[in-house]
Amino acid sequence: MLSFKNLAVGFDKNILEEISGELANGSITFLIGPNGSGKTSLLKTLSQIIPAKKGIISTEDNPIYLSSEVNLQVGLTGNDLLDLYMSKNSKWFNLDLLDFFEVKELLTSPLEILSAGEKQRILICAVLSHKSSIVFLDEPLNHLDWNFSLKLKKVIKNQASQGRTFLISNHDLNWALDLSETQTWVLFKKSIFLKNSTESVLNDIKLQEVFRIKTEVIASQNRKVISLTEL
Repeated sequence: MLSFKNLAVGFDKNILEEISGELANGSITFLIGPNGSGKTSLLKTLSQIIPAKKGIISTEDNPIYLSSEVNLQVGLTGNDLLDLYMSKNSKWFNLDLLDFFEVKELLTSPLEILSAGEKQRILICAVLSHKSSIVFLDEPLNHLDWNFSLKLKKVIKNQASQGRTFLISNHDLNWALDLSETQTWVLFKKSIFLKNSTESVLNDIKLQEVFRIKTEVIASQNRKVISLTEL
């Protein structure tokens, strides 16, 4: 469980003000919003990477955070990264995960010689293997092809079913919609502008004010997809 109350987030000026919310054990929550709405700042504040300007954060565990932009030291290998994240001492670590993301053969190579997608997959494995029961992912689909995007979705769903909590910043609305029983928070106007089940949020007419597009969840070939229409 993680909760926050009357939180103010920002640097020189507040990006978010007087926001409150909670993440239940085993829940998956998505953060969406326009560029500059505070998604990354909120993740970093709840991770205690940057201090809150105001408010209270209560958590049963220290979250692990995957940044959308990671600067890695030259010469670092995938094995080094797993050691830095203390992944191998975690109950979430298993070799099947490395096989699933096809990184086992990459772990001895310096990360700078790998492709962006290969590095991202190793980072995801390190974070998902960390001991924390709370995981924050900032744009985790960066550099992933469709195959590994689907695999990531499957792992998140499986770990959440075991009680792990996820808060994910994500621009791919269909990817979020495919994960059932999730929540979505929309950051806008320095607030959590909308907060509900993902399907309810994506069908909410208020979303037009946020993105200046019309959104509609429709059924297509035994699955639901989000339709986007210019206003």
